[in-house]
Amino acid sequence: MTDSDSDSPPPSSSSGSSMESDLLPHEKILSGETWQQCVRRCNYKRCSMKEAHEYLLEQIGLKKEQDEQEAGSADLIIAQIRSSFDRPLPPPLRNHQFKPENQGLIEQERVEYSPEIYDPIPMPERDPNLDIQMEDIQKVYVKNALDTLEDIKPDDEACYYVDLLYARKASVECRDAADKLENLKLEKLKLVIGFEKIQLQISRKLDEDYETTITYGRSEEGLHLMEFENTFFQDGTHYKIMAAVDFFFFLRIPGQFLNQISIEFEEYRSEQQPPQFIDMSILGVIAKLFKERLGDRKILVRNFKYMFNRGDDYLEPKKSYFHEFLQVLWPQKLRHLVLRMWDDKEVLASGSYDPVILNWPRYSVASSLEQWRDARTLDICDPLMCKYWISLLEIRNIKVLSMTAADLKKAQSVSRNYTITLTEPLRIEDVKEAFKGASGTFDKDPESPEFGFPLKLTRDHHEDTLIVITIESNKVDMDYKYLSQSSIQQN
Repeated sequence: MTDSDSDSPPPSSSSGSSMESDLLPHEKILSGETWQQCVRRCNYKRCSMKEAHEYLLEQIGLKKEQDEQEAGSADLIIAQIRSSFDRPLPPPLRNHQFKPENQGLIEQERVEYSPEIYDPIPMPERDPNLDIQMEDIQKVYVKNALDTLEDIKPDDEACYYVDLLYARKASVECRDAADKLENLKLEKLKLVIGFEKIQLQISRKLDEDYETTITYGRSEEGLHLMEFENTFFQDGTHYKIMAAVDFFFFLRIPGQFLNQISIEFEEYRSEQQPPQFIDMSILGVIAKLFKERLGDRKILVRNFKYMFNRGDDYLEPKKSYFHEFLQVLWPQKLRHLVLRMWDDKEVLASGSYDPVILNWPRYSVASSLEQWRDARTLDICDPLMCKYWISLLEIRNIKVLSMTAADLKKAQSVSRNYTITLTEPLRIEDVKEAFKGASGTFDKDPESPEFGFPLKLTRDHHEDTLIVITIESNKVDMDYKYLSQSSIQQN
């Protein structure tokens, strides 16, 4: 095989045409490379096919201008040009940067799902006036992508995951090949949604920080960018759509058992950010991808962390995506839920929103899903989370920040086996208030000075069972006891 043969890209079913480039495989462009070498360099530098095509056409045009010069002047021009070829010409993405944080109000562009967002960008029609077609560029990209997908191993460097995302964008064939990969050995996935950027964080290690962070945002020129280790990619897709599709792609990998999935919002910093809610429409796009592309499959994950955001409450219709995420998780595998609320106190206090929102309730959860009932623990240690006890206590073990007398009163009226663990200790006065007039008998007289933690209240439930509520300063436990048990008979 000759060098020129090795540079020629193989035919690809994704190109849609058997027509070849007008540029010969061995023919050099201005940089001294063959056009395939130039395209591979652009591919390596994360240029989109459109950018690589424009860059190559520019180099071909400059080479033609050089060839048309008179012999005497051409020697001088060539000498000047060749002097700059000690290193290859930089690809067209060299100057991309995210735009600085906006100090004023940020236009929150909402995005919506459309069926084609999971597909690679389609190729334009052939233009007979061009020296080389976009589909010729795609052939090189597809060959490199398929080689990457065939050779890629989860034990490679962390950039393996970014290579995978980039390779699947080359063609429908590459996307389908990527979708067939199984068990990427991921442990943790986190999506962090910000005002002007979104981060996708990935880790193969359970007990360590996230080792790979991919950032999506916009440049000062308005380009939508995907960035990893200061290398930028853009193909004209909105950055929120890119982030949604990439996050979904990792979630849907067959045979994968994730330890943790997290969805969070960037912390609000009043000195740097405007007093407004973060747009969360990306979650709607991901939820729609679940519905349209996941089918009946469930995602295997052990821990699910989700942050609520009231940003959609002032829009119509009001929307919370928690249930749409929860219902695609495998019920018997999901063990632990952690729920938080985005801190919007300063945003609301700024007066940027109608005061009526101040009176709206904080988020709680009223779920009848199997995934909810089968979870072993629920952590809602957040002062902004409401406590809808009938639903919360369907889960056996609950972690909360604190409990008021009203919380205690509602919780003790729910007859289920549960344990509530508190971060802040209970007040004995709240216990007295909550159980005033309630059925059952304490093991200590509520009116005596000895009434203090730990406490035990016993109440009749049915003919053959008792309910025993044990109250410690940082724990409330309700348990059913059968009358046939010796410990109950002795009482």
